[in-house]
Amino acid sequence: MRFSNSLKFEGILGKDPVQVAPKFPEVGSFKLINKGNFVVRMQIIHADPNSGKTAIYEPSGYHDICKYAERTIDLSKVSEIKNGEIVTLRAFVVLGKDIEASETYTFKKGSGVMATYEISGNT
Repeated sequence: MRFSNSLKFEGILGKDPVQVAPKFPEVGSFKLINKGNFVVRMQIIHADPNSGKTAIYEPSGYHDICKYAERTIDLSKVSEIKNGEIVTLRAFVVLGKDIEASETYTFKKGSGVMATYEISGNT
């Protein structure tokens, strides 16, 4: 299985997205594109930078990402994740091995930065 990422700035007033340096620490949303032969779900590991307390957020309801599909999580719409928390994407692979992103970001409410990940391969 392969897991790769890129950051994209959504732009202003509908302009085309612009690539942003991968070391940019602030992010506003995550996107996961599934190019693998499996079903995957997005989870966000988030931690309070002051207390170190960590938790895992997973959307409620149906949120499977089947082959050739994608999903986005806008962190500003997730009440469990607070502005300034440290966030990492985890791909929960149904009937397979989960993969945690090696990149860690700081959630900044209102940020136009989207960390986009692709997952591919077989279980």
